[in-house]
Amino acid sequence: MSGSQSVGSKVSHYEFKEYTAEEVATHNTAKDIWLIIHGNVYDVTSFLQDHPGGPEILLNTAGQDSSQEFDDVFHSEAAKQQMDNEFLIGNLKGFVPVKAAAPSDEAVRKRNQQRPLAPYVGLFLAFIAVIYAVFFSK
Repeated sequence: MSGSQSVGSKVSHYEFKEYTAEEVATHNTAKDIWLIIHGNVYDVTSFLQDHPGGPEILLNTAGQDSSQEFDDVFHSEAAKQQMDNEFLIGNLKGFVPVKAAAPSDEAVRKRNQQRPLAPYVGLFLAFIAVIYAVFFSK
């Protein structure tokens, strides 16, 4: 996107531009909250009360780089598209992309806790098949 394009349906009053980290840092309250995610700057003020994880999740990294926290939650593609379509207002001046970081150990642990039986389903089905073959197929 070029420097003069308007972006986002909810924040179209902003012009897409480059922001410094210092500029973003001043937007750190519930009435004015910006986040940096992978070099993009988002104004999520209007989304604060609607955020599925609650407003405190966004407020914890208000005005800061929230990339790791965003990635740790494993946001859906729909959520990522919503961010770009509705809240993107610019990018971070001087941002240099780096290789995507692996999710933190804590994020992986949380994800695994959400699906504790998933790894065992295949083993369970194989076990049932063996039992069936041994005892019921004659």
